[in-house]
Amino acid sequence: MFYTELNSKIDYTRENLRWNSWGAYGQDFFKVGQMQEILKFLSDEL
Repeated sequence: MFYTELNSKIDYTRENLRWNSWGAYGQDFFKVGQMQEILKFLSDEL
């Protein structure tokens, strides 16, 4: 599941995230402070 890939050592950069295609949405989803927005986006998509 998605949540198992999150840990304290995760590097929030496009090069190290599997979901780097999200950049196409025109927003920076890769900031730690926007994790809630990321989870909301995922829950809306699923």
